[in-house]
Amino acid sequence: MRKLGAPLVATSANASGKPAALSAPEVFNYFKKRKHQPDIIVDGGALKPSKGSTVVDARDGNLKILRQGDLEIRH
Repeated sequence: MRKLGAPLVATSANASGKPAALSAPEVFNYFKKRKHQPDIIVDGGALKPSKGSTVVDARDGNLKILRQGDLEIRH
């Protein structure tokens, strides 16, 4: 990220409305027939099921939860 000079952001590795992929092979399967492919897949091994990421909008200095995940935000 230092060389890039910008934050690194990623979305969940699943198609909208589908369960999250819990392994690199599942990610490959989700995207193998799609026009747009991930640029890189980091294989972290098999993951435990979870709610996923908490998505927060903090653009105006106030926290607005857009999607509640495993991380609980208190404000």
